Amino acid sequence: MQFRKLIAALVPALLTWQASAASSLQYDSSKPVFTFDYATTAPYTSNWVAIYPKGYNPAAADQRTQYLSWTYAPDQRGTVQVAAPNAQPGEYTAWFLAKNGFTKLAGPVAALNRGETGPVAFIVSNFTTQNAREKDAFSARVAGLVKGRLPAPTFRLVSDSSPSRWVTVGRDGVISGTPARGDRGTTTVVVGATADNGSKTTLQVTIPVAAVDAPLVDKLKVTTMNLWIGGAYVHNSHYKQVSYLASTNADVIGLQETVRPGDAGARLADALGYYHHDKGDKAILSRYPIVEALDANDAAAAVRIQLDGRDSEIIFYTAHLGYDPYGPYDFCFGNMTAAQVTAREAESGRTPQIMDISAAMAKLLPNAGRVPVFLTGDFNAPSQLDWTAATRDAHCGVGYYEWPTSKYPLAAGLKDTFRALHPNPALDPGITWSPLHPASQEPPDRIDFMYYGGKGVKPLASKPNIVGTPRFVPDQWDNEWPTDHKSFESLYQLLPSAQRKKPRQVRRRTARAV
Repeated sequence: MQFRKLIAALVPALLTWQASAASSLQYDSSKPVFTFDYATTAPYTSNWVAIYPKGYNPAAADQRTQYLSWTYAPDQRGTVQVAAPNAQPGEYTAWFLAKNGFTKLAGPVAALNRGETGPVAFIVSNFTTQNAREKDAFSARVAGLVKGRLPAPTFRLVSDSSPSRWVTVGRDGVISGTPARGDRGTTTVVVGATADNGSKTTLQVTIPVAAVDAPLVDKLKVTTMNLWIGGAYVHNSHYKQVSYLASTNADVIGLQETVRPGDAGARLADALGYYHHDKGDKAILSRYPIVEALDANDAAAAVRIQLDGRDSEIIFYTAHLGYDPYGPYDFCFGNMTAAQVTAREAESGRTPQIMDISAAMAKLLPNAGRVPVFLTGDFNAPSQLDWTAATRDAHCGVGYYEWPTSKYPLAAGLKDTFRALHPNPALDPGITWSPLHPASQEPPDRIDFMYYGGKGVKPLASKPNIVGTPRFVPDQWDNEWPTDHKSFESLYQLLPSAQRKKPRQVRRRTARAV
């Protein structure tokens, strides 16, 4: 794997730990980040060097698999560089381990990744925060939008367009204040950042401001995206992920292939200043408070989000269903019958997974006029709304097929957002898989979805999306687009039943003299 070189530093400059005279591991700050010299009297082809979060120890059962990245160190003596392109600035712990296992040869060794060392820069040039409201306290963090470096830059307010000049910016990059009456509309703020090397830059921040007593959130933007093992296969993927997600102006984001809790989901939430919940290889990011994590099977994560306190809530699921065997392969390359494919869908785990998710969400639908529900994710299977007689030529000559992954959400009462707005799959296929492979290798299909439920929400727009013109695998490393799926974006109107109610205006009567 290729690797973005960052400058790293270690204090002290050279740190060595030896379990015994037999093995050693050294890290020198004069070399590229995460480059180690190792030696052992017990060489083996599967000895390896792993990078862990600071203080983690592979001897602890609950920590041993939480390594950030690793590489083999097979020789008696050598130098290795562990490729960890999305490692954020900070201190990490390295271990030299034996034979694909967790027996310690040497370690721990501390390695400090200082990140960027050139002029300070933001990942994006402009950014939109969550909504503010007149007379309500507001806070948003933009420090994570700086390209990572240590020490962190300091921040300041450069300008504030609001009539009342309500905005302040802390040195830590937190925007705060309380809009006054008359500030409704848009407040445009310019935030400055200064690095320890004296370099400076600015970020334009847009803060939508609702009128006093108006619903805080009127329209809800949702994005779902499979990150492709956290972005491991595209250069500078963190910056590209942040840039794209910021551009969507999404209020809530469902992510798949985040690797593990605390990994890509937490990293992106920190960059965007969002709340987040992660579970397995899935994460949910939200501009607005996540107040409850709901029970869901291993294929899904689910939360309750308060858009405007208890007066306006949604329930949001994101799912990453089983991937093998893959139904379109079975039809297109295996020439299997519908009955065979149906059996294999169950074998993949997708059928029981979506049945369980759909059954859980069906229980929420009676209250979905007040608390709308959403299901997003990578289902690793197409939809019966796409595989029809009219689209048979696009699907290996197969006409209608009732894919279980669409059958059960629809039967539960959920609605496919894209098909609700684009009912003709021949005219609007909405393909998300895969922009990185030719159709001869990967049958093009829509396998990433957004469903909604309840009379409290109405879809306004929905589309798959991609940035740039990505090159096919194996030439994808420098793609602007950081994954192998297209994303999906949808915009919804929250209806009055799902919004905060305006306080009743009481007319005061003037006392009359008698």
